Amino acid sequence: MNQANNIAPIHVGVDVSKKTLDCWKPATKNKELRKIPGIGPVISATLIALLPELGSLSRKRAAALCGLAPYAHDSGAKKGKRFILGGRAKLRRRLYMGAVAAVRTRTPLAAQRKAMVKRGKLKKVSLIAVARKLAIRANTICKPLASLPYANH
Repeated sequence: MNQANNIAPIHVGVDVSKKTLDCWKPATKNKELRKIPGIGPVISATLIALLPELGSLSRKRAAALCGLAPYAHDSGAKKGKRFILGGRAKLRRRLYMGAVAAVRTRTPLAAQRKAMVKRGKLKKVSLIAVARKLAIRANTICKPLASLPYANH
């Protein structure tokens, strides 16, 4: 039996648009990521290199892989502080510096951080929150166009 005959039916009916394919190319991801305030060439390249899953993750999973997800330190009736743990340390460090850059400019992230500090959050905690938002935005931007809810309309 010819193996080409067995493989051919798999490719029948596959319809992938050029936009969907372009969205997965590293150069396209780089261009899209650099549009986010706070993400420059170094952070963009680091995200693409160290987080190949970018674009296929949920919000929580993206934050966890970047080491920016808050974990509870609770036991019984005791409610402890939240802390970040695990993930990819290089990504966490780069995104933290991106958050520092983002809050120094007039961006919505800077306004959100200012509001968090005004509500009583510690300054470093609010910077980690901004870094988490950067990771989530990067993941959302890199999602393939076909998976977005408005792509079929």
